Amino acid sequence: MISFDKFTLKSQEAVQKVHRVAEERAHQQIEPEHLLLVLLDDPENLVSGLLKKIGVERATLQRKVETEISKFARLTGSVGQMYLSQNTNALLERA
Repeated sequence: MISFDKFTLKSQEAVQKVHRVAEERAHQQIEPEHLLLVLLDDPENLVSGLLKKIGVERATLQRKVETEISKFARLTGSVGQMYLSQNTNALLERA
């Protein structure tokens, strides 16, 4: 089980934003793509800086991630209990 209290404040804020992003899109399962979208949202963060260094345009990648997220199953009505997908859980465990 992931212990979010061991995350930095910035990481905890990112996870909260990820939850909101998935909820706004009526996704019950939080996927790594949701996390990537949140990380791409801030043009001044470390991720954006790294992408710039390797020649990846943040806005282009952001649009591609949005396209992939739009393919996820959507719930109608109340989203109910949200949960981390196995991939997201494994990603956060490694982080």
